[in-house]
Amino acid sequence: DGRYVIVHGIVYQMPVTFISIYAPNIDTPSFVQDFLLQLTQYPMPWIIGGDFNCVLDNEIDRRSKNPGKGSLMAKAFSTMMTDYNLVDIWRFCYPTSQVYSFHSRVYNSFSRLDWCLISRSLIPMVKHTEYLPRSISDHSPLILDLNGLKGINTRPRWRLNLLTMPSFLTKIKVALQDYLNLNNGSVSSPSSLWEALKITIRGQIISFSSALSKRRQQECLDLEVELKQLENKFYKTKSDIAKKIAEIQHRLNAISTSKAECSILGSRSRFYAQGDKPAQLFSTALQAAKGFLQVWHWVSTAQGGSLLYPDI
Repeated sequence: DGRYVIVHGIVYQMPVTFISIYAPNIDTPSFVQDFLLQLTQYPMPWIIGGDFNCVLDNEIDRRSKNPGKGSLMAKAFSTMMTDYNLVDIWRFCYPTSQVYSFHSRVYNSFSRLDWCLISRSLIPMVKHTEYLPRSISDHSPLILDLNGLKGINTRPRWRLNLLTMPSFLTKIKVALQDYLNLNNGSVSSPSSLWEALKITIRGQIISFSSALSKRRQQECLDLEVELKQLENKFYKTKSDIAKKIAEIQHRLNAISTSKAECSILGSRSRFYAQGDKPAQLFSTALQAAKGFLQVWHWVSTAQGGSLLYPDI
């Protein structure tokens, strides 16, 4: 019924199974049993993340006037963790911290419904895990950084996306006028003047683009820090700051939407240009795995010795 997605593969020569889960919002322990029937068909280690719609510990993972008893589904997940040697990695790293990933406006309660369960064998690889502020969804995203699973850093192709900004056009017009006023007639060759102009304008574009990127990153960072502080204050005091939180979430949502639109446009352009040709990432991954996947053959010689030949 679309409540979980299981993907197994090799990530940079390490076999791993990723699972994204969205548990029912009603107490249904049979869901855990059905989930396990599918999950146990895939090898460990497992990384299970998502919205479990229950809390493992009512005392520390929920803040409400009527915390109630633990759900049967939570007990089923807890049993699964014991039987299959899984650990709630955020709680493992922060055993006494009270951080909540969901706020119910109806019941005015706070709960930590979003977890990441990993096989214990992966614990030494954990570099960092943290709940981020709720900016788009009504749930806080949880990040998990593992030391061994690093991607290939590729620099995206640079594109001039500033022509619709009036401030950028004004800056370029002023730079062009200043350049011509200072250098017109200084050299006899128009081509030399033109080549130097291109270098000057290129420097102005890089300067403006870099400053704009830093300003946007700092704005986003400041909003996230402010949102996290307000959420922590809201958790502890339930003060009347919900409107301020909603305003910051709206601004972060607008920034994230703009970034997503740019990424989608970039992806469409890249796939259109490359067609069905293998991308650099795929090619690099194949080269890295070539030695790992190579088959070697021993060949006996007439003198009674043996030689090692690859890929015969």
